[in-house]
Amino acid sequence: MEVNYILYVSLAFFAASLSQAVTGFGFALVAAPLLTFIMGPKETVMFLLFSGLFMKAVMVYKTRHQGHSREVLVLFLGSLLGALPGSYILRIADSGTIKMVIGIILLLATAVLVADFRFRIVRHRLAQSVFGFLSGLCGATTGLNGPPVVCYYLNEELPKEAMRANLVRFFILGNTGTLLLSYYWGTFQPGSIIELTLYTLPAMFLGWTAGE
Repeated sequence: MEVNYILYVSLAFFAASLSQAVTGFGFALVAAPLLTFIMGPKETVMFLLFSGLFMKAVMVYKTRHQGHSREVLVLFLGSLLGALPGSYILRIADSGTIKMVIGIILLLATAVLVADFRFRIVRHRLAQSVFGFLSGLCGATTGLNGPPVVCYYLNEELPKEAMRANLVRFFILGNTGTLLLSYYWGTFQPGSIIELTLYTLPAMFLGWTAGE
């Protein structure tokens, strides 16, 4: 594996981990567009889902006394339902389509966050299921499972500590579930992904430390 390749991924992961540590999300949002320059979109999706588990595991431990686990469970169950068709779509979709969808999700997420869009939710459990489903679908097809659930929590106006704790719990559960489904569909092949992740762990934890 070339040194320049590892350095580029490490720099991307430093920036992504810093964002994740500060806000509780943003790992894939920052890393995905950078990584698609040097690896295929399908490889990018699987790499982000797997490598992000390490960062999120640390944050789950650091925020273990914060957040609301019951809300996370409803979102997670919804994400599993979304990951089922998402994993299959990733398997059959061509690289150009996946790149286009990644770009669309990034633009939509940016527009919603900048506009500070808010909406009234009457049935919270139903809303959690819907946003969880969308998150699982986006995560399995593009690696970007953050925007739907982040928009939900921003709309609920949670304190930043509780929001960050809920997000990292959801992401570690959602990523794990999506990876298992992707392995079943044959889109997750851990060999080279594990090797590259081990090379980039130092940069990931440096970014997390700076973010903290």
